[in-house]
Amino acid sequence: MRFREQYKFLSNMYPCKVRMTMLNGGTYVFDNAEAAFQASKFAETEKIERFIGLEGRKAKRLGKTIRLNPSELTAWNSRRNAVMKQVVSAKFNQNPELAEQLKKVKEPIVEENTWNDTYWGVCRGKGQNHLGLILQEVRKEITEGEK
Repeated sequence: MRFREQYKFLSNMYPCKVRMTMLNGGTYVFDNAEAAFQASKFAETEKIERFIGLEGRKAKRLGKTIRLNPSELTAWNSRRNAVMKQVVSAKFNQNPELAEQLKKVKEPIVEENTWNDTYWGVCRGKGQNHLGLILQEVRKEITEGEK
């Protein structure tokens, strides 16, 4: 499924407030899950604060331009899935109207894209779909939490 039209709320670019505690111990509010995710790469306050107020595409672009040193990159790669789960959980738990929409999606969630992202999604039938799998986990947790 493409995260467009009735599924656009599944996108990390979707505008909604997401409050996260970052590596530096500070708590920040971002305008979308993508900004929260990208800011999570960094421990420095000045780098984190650059993501506040950014719309998703600008946050993604900025996240690619701020370089991590090799040890930071290794650490990030080992924790990025856990961070994505925290961000997606925060997005839906902090925005009840989005949680209601997520619960209504009954089919498997596959983040289909055309930009060759085969890690978080699927492009031309190939990919690991980590974002889709995380969304399904969060949907299950939200649904089971009501019982």
